[in-house]
Amino acid sequence: MKAHSWPTVASPTHQRRPKRPLMLAYWGRYGALPQLALELGDACVRLGYGSRTTISISTSNELFHGYEHLGEVIFPVKTYSSPFATLSLAAVLRLRRNLVERLEADGTRAFVTLMPHVWSPLVIPVLRQAGVRHTVIIHDADPHVGDRTAWVNRWLLREVKMADQVVTLTASVAERLIRSNVVPEKKISVLFHPDLTYSRNFGNANSNPGPLRVLFFGRILPYKGLSQFIGAMEILKRAGVSINVGVFGAGEIGQERARLDALAAEVVNKWIPPADIAGILGRHDVVVISHTKASQSGVIAAAHGAGLPVVATPVGGLTAQIIPEVTGLIAADISAEAVAAAVRRFAEDRNFLRRIRQGIMDTKKERSMDRFFYELSEIAQKGN
Repeated sequence: MKAHSWPTVASPTHQRRPKRPLMLAYWGRYGALPQLALELGDACVRLGYGSRTTISISTSNELFHGYEHLGEVIFPVKTYSSPFATLSLAAVLRLRRNLVERLEADGTRAFVTLMPHVWSPLVIPVLRQAGVRHTVIIHDADPHVGDRTAWVNRWLLREVKMADQVVTLTASVAERLIRSNVVPEKKISVLFHPDLTYSRNFGNANSNPGPLRVLFFGRILPYKGLSQFIGAMEILKRAGVSINVGVFGAGEIGQERARLDALAAEVVNKWIPPADIAGILGRHDVVVISHTKASQSGVIAAAHGAGLPVVATPVGGLTAQIIPEVTGLIAADISAEAVAAAVRRFAEDRNFLRRIRQGIMDTKKERSMDRFFYELSEIAQKGN
């Protein structure tokens, strides 16, 4: 299991590679990955790799039209636009054929799956036939309880066995893959979760001494710990700490709705489109990740991308995404009491809040998409 450092000067060997030797692919539709793939495209152009990189995305990608400015960098493919079309054999065969044609036309030597797609195990075998080196990023080693797509996790992990190299974004996921005998340690490289920049207005400049604005954001699933979050907010309210509470995301709230109403929380219980995320982050001061189980969190990446401090529970890979006392705080445990204690520091010490915001600014290059693109491309093209 290898960690990688980012050199200050890009390797000149890239200049000698013909055509477009590297292809990155994300064929899903929703979530954080459309934003990550879009920012990777911007990074490769910014770093001067736009003429040597292809990014394949689905035409059903919720940000599809946002990729238009990348021009020839983008290789759009048709997957499915509804769950009912998931098992379309004709569409899978068309994708295999179109992929082979594009690999040959681009002279592609290295292919990276940014996140496995339900079709990946059926399409990826053509890479080996074409002599293309294959790297896959695995975001989760285990299915998440309550996630309706969790049943396909074992199927998606089949791509790991086909890959030449496996990348994880935290050591926690890598260690789980090794312990489960899914992949040998020598095939795994650990990178990091880059910031996701939904807003170009970095850092919430609010210095209002009014209530601390606390946000729970993302899909509401059992492991996300909504009950612990609400419990923490109730503790703070009872202690007289001035807070405003926001809960944004799709999922089952159930009996927790009454508790949120008692807190006078702003609740938007639906899928949040990407265009709304910047505004939501901009109206809050601190993001709370109260998970009881985790691999890593795209919400932490989005919060840091907006300059917002994060309070997270000490589970899975969350601790790898936060530098304690610099970019946020790690609660002592997963209890509501521990989460409340961490949030209270921000509410009662606005100088501390400002200091953490500055820490996020000072360390953002370490989490940059430029760095992520460079390190990922080096791993993917190793040996070519």
